Amino acid sequence: MVEFRGVSKTFDSTEALNDLTLNIRPGEFLTLLGPSGCGKTTTLRLLAGFEEPTAGEIWLAGRPVQGLPAYKRPVNTVFQHYALFPHMTVFDNVAFGLRMQKVAPAEIRRRVDAALELVRLGDLGKRRPQELSGGQQQRVALARALVMEPKVLLLDEPLGALDLQLRRAMQVELRQLQRRLGATFLYVTHDQEEALAMSDRIAVMRGGRVEQVGTPEEVYLRPATKFVAQFLGEANLLEGEGAATGRLRWGDYHLAVDRHLQPGRTTVALRPEQVRVRWPGSAVPVGPAENRLHGIVAERLFVGTGTRLVVEVAGRRLAALLPAGPGPDLGDQVELCFSAEHCVVVAP
Repeated sequence: MVEFRGVSKTFDSTEALNDLTLNIRPGEFLTLLGPSGCGKTTTLRLLAGFEEPTAGEIWLAGRPVQGLPAYKRPVNTVFQHYALFPHMTVFDNVAFGLRMQKVAPAEIRRRVDAALELVRLGDLGKRRPQELSGGQQQRVALARALVMEPKVLLLDEPLGALDLQLRRAMQVELRQLQRRLGATFLYVTHDQEEALAMSDRIAVMRGGRVEQVGTPEEVYLRPATKFVAQFLGEANLLEGEGAATGRLRWGDYHLAVDRHLQPGRTTVALRPEQVRVRWPGSAVPVGPAENRLHGIVAERLFVGTGTRLVVEVAGRRLAALLPAGPGPDLGDQVELCFSAEHCVVVAP
């Protein structure tokens, strides 16, 4: 549905995008994820037609769109600030774009009613935006975009202004809506949890480039680079020397990892929740594990769903996440167990 072919964008002397190549499939929910300034909003604005690339090509639905003005592109954008007209009713806000295109009144009525029903606001068409909750206003903005029947819906942090509980509820609604429509969504966020929960695929961006593209499971469990491992959740980064035996020499330990190693400096990512912990008197089954380390609990923090431990191992620190329940105390000696498959070699 969308192709970015070697796209770069420079503002004065600042490079916002650098040789971006990315494909978005029809009917896909793809999320651009990254820190502020990584180029994700610039990517969305280039597709929308609000900016033009300095180099490269953008193709949409099988044809290039460089030079095509925004109003002629088959896309619509939902922003974090919904920009609803306060003097208009909900119905008139949703109908605004159709009226600008001089669509027949009967067709406007049919399409606006259908869009409001789709976002579950069918009985609120006569209200004004200030009479609605934040979540309802967000749905009006969605209906206003969807009523134009875009080939691609662009969403620039549309849930950022909502509180945590409402944001999570709207994540579910937005994902269900996308599945019902079978529409192509390009979503921009810096919220890792939001990206993992909603996306078919995630493109993790850094410095105007894509570091990794994959399903939520792929980018989380098999990060390609140190940046992806650290930005998406928490990761232990174990740096050592790759040995000819195919193991990582980490201090006094030789760790089994997810693939054979070449000799040389190597970094491995290990998620805290993949580390199992055994302590004196515990009845926790750890099962088979290629790697077993011994250390002392240096930090212990309750995080609601479990307990986060930081364990000193031969002068280095590793984090582990225990499920809710009993656990070791500060200063206790523990054994850390983890499998080779969870030790993922990452690029620098």
